[in-house]
Amino acid sequence: MGHKNNYPALKIRYLIPLFFLIGALFQSCIPNKKLVYLQDKEKKSASQTSGIQEYQARTANYKVQHGDVLNIKVLSQDPASVQPFNIDAQSTNAQMQIGVPQLFLTGYSVDAKGNIVFPLVGEIYVKDKTIMEITEILSEKIDKYATNATVKIKLVSFKITVLGEVKNAGVYYIYNERASILEVLGYAGDMTDLGNRHKIKLIRTIDNTVQVSNLDITNRTLIEGNNFFLHPNDVLYIEPVKAKNFRLNLPTINIIVTAITTLLIIYNIFGK
Repeated sequence: MGHKNNYPALKIRYLIPLFFLIGALFQSCIPNKKLVYLQDKEKKSASQTSGIQEYQARTANYKVQHGDVLNIKVLSQDPASVQPFNIDAQSTNAQMQIGVPQLFLTGYSVDAKGNIVFPLVGEIYVKDKTIMEITEILSEKIDKYATNATVKIKLVSFKITVLGEVKNAGVYYIYNERASILEVLGYAGDMTDLGNRHKIKLIRTIDNTVQVSNLDITNRTLIEGNNFFLHPNDVLYIEPVKAKNFRLNLPTINIIVTAITTLLIIYNIFGK
């Protein structure tokens, strides 16, 4: 009879660890709204959300900074006339096989004063100028030495570092004049499920100043902001969600729950 009277209390004691574990599991769940990119936070009718939606992105041209490296080629129908400007002149097939390290070695670095030194022309101030502006300045100077020459300039130091909760963290070189945050995340294999899409740190260095901005990629207003398109040498750090701590500690929690359950069993068997 004594064992029957203690049965409800015994059952409750067994259920306490189970309720604790279920509660912790619910806390570790990640709602769908925290995973979807570029959501429209404003509630709209079905007719408003159907079809194509347009947003005005800010696409200001990048202005060259100290430390940037420019790859400059001068082309002409008479290659001999522009050969002095191409100090690393190689065959077309060889140029196609040049890697990033070689481009850095043969490129023109912007010094602390904002200048590059170009053959025959000398120093050219390029800091805070766009690639188009630099092309026009250099073309005008080269016209004094060669006629009908074409200047091609590429920024070869456009790299982005991606850290934190992404599938493939690392440094990525961008072979384009611009890249959006979505493209860069694509290079890194996208965020993991444990990446906090509300807290992405953008670290940007301008001269000797380091700027840190917090981005929310779930909000579509990011498109219309200043940071949707990244700058060379930007760093993205994706913070983990709180659920990651629980998942990392889950083995320890399982051991604790198992120990509590075992102690309760032992107590009910031998405690009376």
